[in-house]
Amino acid sequence: MKGQSGCSPDEAIAGPPFTLLSAGYLGCDPALVEMPSTDPEALLRSRIPPYARRESGPAIPPSPTEWDLPYAVGGGGVIVGSGSGGDRFNYLFNPGFEIWTESLTFANPVSGTPITKGWIANKIGAPVFTVSRENVPSEVASGSFALKVDVTAGVPTEEVDIRQEIAVNGTEFTNRSVSFSCAVKTSLPSKVRLAIVVVGGPTFNSTFHSGAGAYETLIVTALLPVVTSAIRFEIQTDASVPLTVRMDEARVSLTTSADGYRVPTSAEMSFNRLELIETKRIAASVASVTFSGLNGNVDEQYVLAGRIKNGQAGASFVTLRPNGIVAAQSTEKVTGIAAAVAAANVADLRVAEPQSLFTSWFFSTIIAKTGQPRFLFSTESQQRAAATASLFTFAGLWNDTVTNITSLSVFSSLALGLGAGSELTLYRLARV
Repeated sequence: MKGQSGCSPDEAIAGPPFTLLSAGYLGCDPALVEMPSTDPEALLRSRIPPYARRESGPAIPPSPTEWDLPYAVGGGGVIVGSGSGGDRFNYLFNPGFEIWTESLTFANPVSGTPITKGWIANKIGAPVFTVSRENVPSEVASGSFALKVDVTAGVPTEEVDIRQEIAVNGTEFTNRSVSFSCAVKTSLPSKVRLAIVVVGGPTFNSTFHSGAGAYETLIVTALLPVVTSAIRFEIQTDASVPLTVRMDEARVSLTTSADGYRVPTSAEMSFNRLELIETKRIAASVASVTFSGLNGNVDEQYVLAGRIKNGQAGASFVTLRPNGIVAAQSTEKVTGIAAAVAAANVADLRVAEPQSLFTSWFFSTIIAKTGQPRFLFSTESQQRAAATASLFTFAGLWNDTVTNITSLSVFSSLALGLGAGSELTLYRLARV
């Protein structure tokens, strides 16, 4: 098998999660930055994912922080390990295959189909196969779910792979050693392995799974050449014969740069940060879009950011509706145009007011947990004329203390108010 090129979906993850530090909301306490260690055992520990220690060989006892963190659950940007010399940041989104919002089973999906959040399916040839969510506890390495691939009919040279592509900062990744690991379970030898594919560059592969019918942690590590666009991480399955493969606990991390120095990652600063849930890119003008599969009581806080291009003549009022509900909402807005400032109250959760055929940029924080009224704070900068901009600030209230937020809909007052070229991205606040 060899790495194959392909297109990632719109939801492909574009690098490490956006942080509150980069947004200017948090400062950095130098005391939180861990200095490099000279202890050989600590250096060794930093390069071995915690779950890889189940393999044969001398045992290295994990520290409490390494073992207790839920590295395989939830979204990307998970801190793992406590050593120095390598990133403790997992660059993969949804590394434990825990988030399923598209569907739970896919029969013969075409290449490029989003499967579980952050991951897509790709195939070579025409194998007959399904991809599904595994929820049998004995078949899951950790967390609640794993990903299962069932090949029921295959032909030699055919392949199925589950992949995630990351658009990277070339300066950060070039001349760095990247490690990709995943816990894999199958009963046929020499059929499953991992691959690091540098788009436009070389491919690096792990050894094959032994086929012993148990979870084994496969690992591939490569010193990256000059990276100009993206890196793809693939779990490759030889689909030439019928077989079943389960995968869980994926991780991607970076070790030190060639000169032994690197800028600490945001996760190493040990503060709250944002994890990507979904990006919606609007190709044809619509009136509304919905982010589904949420759990406000667990996530507690969301951030919605992006741009809205008003697709038709007339001012558009863009509002947020938790669970599609309109009632019991109000917003106080402050408008700044040139030297004039005005205030008003409106009966909705307003986040933007893009003018006729112009573009608006906005950034909203939503307090989502039940137990008290939910609040929204939004700042908008918009084009008001050919060379005139204005600033809007919104403070909204959803006066409902008991209904859990499971979806957020973005509505425009105009039928084509969310115009082609608009882009909306929803994040959750991850707690370190």
